Amino acid sequence: AERVTYIVTGISALRTQSGSQVDPESMPMKLEVAASAKDLMNESDSSFSNGMTVMEWLNKNYPNITVEAIPEFDEANGGENVFYLHPNTVPGSGTDDGQAIIQVVPSKMQSLNTVTTVKGYEEGYTSALAGCYVKRGYAVYRASGI
Repeated sequence: AERVTYIVTGISALRTQSGSQVDPESMPMKLEVAASAKDLMNESDSSFSNGMTVMEWLNKNYPNITVEAIPEFDEANGGENVFYLHPNTVPGSGTDDGQAIIQVVPSKMQSLNTVTTVKGYEEGYTSALAGCYVKRGYAVYRASGI
């Protein structure tokens, strides 16, 4: 029941903070959880909805939400697991692809310059830059727990 409360809180927050642009009942969404928590969502609990698991509840009430296990989310916030809830895309939110979160590699390692010195050559390089960027912050919910 506690895990379901976390999810419902996230769904409500997304709907509110996006001004109803994000509709979890009709939009494909991702619930990204810590790898250690993914299988716990399949445990049944007799005190919750007649022994229904969290995954069964989620599939029944929000069939557009898929759950993914992310190993880096284990103990990511001061020893607590984190989870993210976001739509795959937000239609009509701009002229790009509408994704809420993207992973990019804008440049690879490259040589800047080579200078001849008395003892040989000195070379300068740039490192590869990469990361995940939140493009639509109003369409992402992050919390600790689950």
